[in-house]
This record gives sequence, structure tokens and C-alpha cells, in this order.
Amino acid sequence: MALHEWLLGRAHALRDARAALASAEDGEDAEHIVAAAILGILYADLGWQIAEIVLPRSVREDELGALAMRNALLQMSSPLFDQALSAFGACASSAVGSADPTVERWARFCDEESERLVDAPRPIATGAGDDPAEDESDD
Repeated sequence: MALHEWLLGRAHALRDARAALASAEDGEDAEHIVAAAILGILYADLGWQIAEIVLPRSVREDELGALAMRNALLQMSSPLFDQALSAFGACASSAVGSADPTVERWARFCDEESERLVDAPRPIATGAGDDPAEDESDD
């Protein structure tokens, strides 16, 4: 239950941060760039925290159980990594296209963070039914 409460608290904090940054996301270049970078950091941080949760000893001792639990955690973190990549991409592309030379360092920062996330752990496919698109193609 503690994990559920922690996840819920983090989800609410992320939602609140997103709402607080909404006007900056629609603001001038520098505001948009920094807001996108902050959102990228928040999404990536939560994704890494979930992906790196240490499994309880009782779960680790059961190889299949540990694999299933690790995969479930990666399924939770994967969309967060995707959101972070999107935010860092928006940051970098806006910074590169900006007439404001003071945002150049943000482009580098967001590019570096994007590169780090490319190697973020992802869930493994466990068989039929994992990809909804596959299910539709059988029609």
C-alpha cells in the first residue's frame, strides 16, 4: 500500500507542476524552453525512481516473480520516459530555433538528457496481447 500512496502522491505533484507551468509553456521562448526542461526533469526523475525500485527480498528470490514485478515497474516508467523525451525535445527544438542567444545552454542540456533517456530501461514483451495494434490486425 505504501508504494501505491507514494505513486499517487507523485502523480498529483506532477499534475500540479504541469498546471503551474502551463502559462510558461505558452509564454515567450525562454519561458517555454525552461518550462519544457523542468517538465522533462520531473517526468524523467519519476520514471527513473519507478524503474529503479528495489524489489523486496521475497520477490527477488522468485525469479519469475521478480521478472514479472520488474516488468510491471518498467511498464509504469516507460510512459514517463516518453513524456520526458517529448518535453526535452520541445525544449531543445525551441532553444535551437530561438532568437534569444541566452537559451543556447538549454538546447545542450535538453539534448544531453534526451540522449540519456534513449537508454532508459523498457518493459519486455511477454507475448500476445501486449500490443493492442497487433490485436486489431487480426480482424
